[in-house]
Amino acid sequence: MSETFPPPATDETPFLETAETPPPAGSAAPAAGRLTTASVPDLLRRAYSERFTGELLLDRDEERKQIYFETGNIVFASSNQAADRIGASLLRQGLITQADFDRVLAKAAEGKRFGQALVEAGIMSQRDIITNITFQVLDIIYSVFNWTTGSYEFIAGEQRVAEELKLKLTTASIILEGVRRIEDFGIIRRGLGDLNRFIAPSSSPLLRMQTMTLKPFERQLLELIAQPLDLLYILAAVSAPPAATLKALLGLISAGVLEQTDPPTISRDTGKLEIPAALRPVIPLATPTTASQASYSPDYAALRPQLDEIWARIRLNNPQAILNVPAGASVEAINFAYLQLVERFHPDRFLAAPMPLRREIDEVFRHIAQSYERLRQQSLQARLQRSTGRFMATPSFAPVTGAYPVATAGPPAPPARPP
Repeated sequence: MSETFPPPATDETPFLETAETPPPAGSAAPAAGRLTTASVPDLLRRAYSERFTGELLLDRDEERKQIYFETGNIVFASSNQAADRIGASLLRQGLITQADFDRVLAKAAEGKRFGQALVEAGIMSQRDIITNITFQVLDIIYSVFNWTTGSYEFIAGEQRVAEELKLKLTTASIILEGVRRIEDFGIIRRGLGDLNRFIAPSSSPLLRMQTMTLKPFERQLLELIAQPLDLLYILAAVSAPPAATLKALLGLISAGVLEQTDPPTISRDTGKLEIPAALRPVIPLATPTTASQASYSPDYAALRPQLDEIWARIRLNNPQAILNVPAGASVEAINFAYLQLVERFHPDRFLAAPMPLRREIDEVFRHIAQSYERLRQQSLQARLQRSTGRFMATPSFAPVTGAYPVATAGPPAPPARPP
């Protein structure tokens, strides 16, 4: 951790500056709209899925809160509310006295950052300040999970946040905890929407294998929902109270590891509910990586040859070459090859990496996900045609990306190797 403090700023202004460099390709703002029709957890997941870089601006009456992203990962948040400032937060928790607060606030009025003034006065250490700023930022984010009115806007563009102040949690972990803190059951009910729909493992490779911190009951639900299931079946299969089950399901759906699909259909042959054919094949059962399993520092020098090797396969512009499977490979072989690559190149494993490397990993994973989705659909079509003579209907979920792209001439410029 750096021993230097960020440049001065008042208690009213978080340390955040708009970068002069243009936003990277692919960081276009998704949308703007009203929170009456879009929930905050869904907006956060959307930013993660689209690898958004910029800020999510949330307004409700006189309140304004901003959440900042780097390639889909939440790194910081700010608020215009006095109660959300670091000084008020420390005072509320009893970590400083009113006399300390008044004395330091006078220093902040002279242009010094509130936290820096606390350190210089010997009231708190720099490490303690940074820890409490992290909790303050998370509280700002969690507070908007209860918003059902107001407006939102995505504004693309890089933001400079002091490295020591950046959150080190995955977006999925933050979404899960935010939903856990929702107390109004009406928000849970609204978030789940049509309860007749199936709940299934995510069809998105990026979302399905995210790194997150799971509670035991959430992991139990993921293990139960290995294929599309209706809500009544899930409620009957677990021992937890229905309200707790619905909240946990909403958290997992909001984080993106589960998704809601079309309702079941009635079989003409048996008269029973059945899973639509397009929903039966899913990504193989594999629980998301836990935060403790992923909290490691990759050996960047050892990673470079692996990246060069996968880029050589990407340049061939052939999905079989990218996944390293033969033509006509089975769904099972495609799934296995995909999971091996996910273990090496999922973006959540590189939160602590330099930004150039994170962007390169994002691009590599995009090619892997496109190749997986294309080969899986081709294999499923062939299997269905062999068994029934019919082509599979278009799946109810959208493809991970659009048409299969022509590979670039080469990878982005690699990050400098650490000394």
